[in-house]
This record gives sequence, structure tokens and C-alpha cells, in this order.
Amino acid sequence: MKKNRARQPSAAAQGKAQKLLQEATHALQAGDSKTAIRRLEKLYKLMPDNYSVMQNLAAQHHLAGDNRKALQLFKRALALQPAAVETLRGLGAAARACNRPEEAATAVEKLIQAGQSAVPDFREQGAFFARRGDADAAIEWYRKGLSLNPGSTELTVDLAELFHVIGAYAQLDELLHAYIDQTGASDHALDLAAGYFERQNRMFDARDMLTRLYASRNSPEIGVRLGNASLLSGDMDAAESAYLDVCLQAPDNLSALNNLGLVKAAQGERGAAEEYYRQVLRLSPCFGEAWRNLAALRRFETP
Repeated sequence: MKKNRARQPSAAAQGKAQKLLQEATHALQAGDSKTAIRRLEKLYKLMPDNYSVMQNLAAQHHLAGDNRKALQLFKRALALQPAAVETLRGLGAAARACNRPEEAATAVEKLIQAGQSAVPDFREQGAFFARRGDADAAIEWYRKGLSLNPGSTELTVDLAELFHVIGAYAQLDELLHAYIDQTGASDHALDLAAGYFERQNRMFDARDMLTRLYASRNSPEIGVRLGNASLLSGDMDAAESAYLDVCLQAPDNLSALNNLGLVKAAQGERGAAEEYYRQVLRLSPCFGEAWRNLAALRRFETP
């Protein structure tokens, strides 16, 4: 009696498959995705149960924007290898592109359960729901990502921007201060927080962050920002101190010199203000702001 044997592809079929794979690979290397997809489609017909072929074809359809077909193929591939990280991630991306939030969420949850989730997974989920106008769901995904990736700058920025857009300033403050605590008040954390406060015109808070940052990173750029925050919050002495310190490091810093003129004008020292403006114009005769400030000073006005 003959033993049953698994059906093996013929040598001719194997040769054809190898040729199609080579052609698909060369097409991808040449940036010809259409040819690559055509070759992979033919290969898929020859090898319908091959996970690698299915996964690569799904990925190419996703990159080409055919996400419905990509989603179908990712599902079939996942049936063959349920724990495949690249397939779960691809399925999530295709599901988001097809506006299927439940399927996308399931894919990311499986990545979390397998311990294979990454910051981009949560960023993409959060951005997806934010675009849909579902701020609560977006916040939930960003927070879930931060719980698994404490101190992530990317997730903190995304969530902070969302809080800013929806006007959740108390939550924004809490987030930024938590980020600073988690990262040990690193320069990057302080700079991030200061930037947000500057954009919101919250100069007292910005000045606090920039004071701490300038103590660590004594650069002219940070010094000018500290001077500006102090000037706009009404602390002329602190502004003057910051600008003078910048000038010690960079005597030709036009912003610091010009703003020293503003400080002196605000303090009623018109002669000193005029000298700073003229110093700026000697260094850069086309510096328009100094000309405007000088003209205002001559009209007995403080800019």
C-alpha cells in the first residue's frame, strides 16, 4: 500500500515561483510598486497558503493605498500566524485607513498583550481618533501609551497638542509637569514646557521654565527667550539681566541689544535706549525693528 504524501509543487512551479519572487524583489528595489504587486499577486495564486507572500502582498497594497485589499490579506496572514507582530501592526494601519476603529483597536490590544507594542502604535491610534473628532478616545490612547512608555516625548507632545486644541489647559499643565518630573527636569523637558507656555502667552510660566533651562544650558538663544518672557511678564530687571548676559556671550546679538533698548525705554532711560538701537543699526543697518523703535522713541512713545 502506498503511503499518503503531502502534495509538493512541481519543479516547474517552484521555478516559476522563484522567478516571480526575484522579479518582485527587483521591482521593489527599483521603486516600481505596481510591477511588484503584479508579480506578488501571481505568486500568491501559486502559493495561496504561504504566509510570507501574503504578508508582503498585503504590505504593498497598503503602501499603494488599496487598504481594503490589504486588510483582507492581513487577516488571512494573521490566521496563519496569529502572533505575527508585523501583521498585527499592518492590520491596525489598514483598519484605520478603512475607518474601522474596532479592528484597529483589537490589533493594537493584541500587540500590548504580546508585549510588542511601541510608541508609534499609540500615536497612530490617538491621531486617528483625533482626526475623527473623538478627543476622549484619542486621550485614552495617548494615556495608555504613556502608561506603558512613561516619559515618551512623542506621546507627551501629541497629547499636549490635543489638550491645547480642546482648551484643556489644566490637564496640559498637569501633563507637562508630570513629564518634567518623570524625565528629571531634563533640558528637553524644560524646553518643551517653556515652548508651550510661550505659545499660549503664559509668560510667567514660560519664564519659570526658561530660568531653570538657562541655568543648565547657558546659550544666547535661551537667554534671549528668557529675556523676552521676563520683558512680556513685566519684570524689567530680570529681562535686562538676561539680555546683558547674552551680550557678554555674543556682543553682536541683535535681538538682545534691541530688546535692551525696549527695557531702557520702559524704564524711562531714553538716552540709553537710543544708544542700544543705534548699536543695533551699526551692526545691521537694515534691522527694521530697531528703526521702528528709534522712531517711536523720538515721538516720545514707548514701543
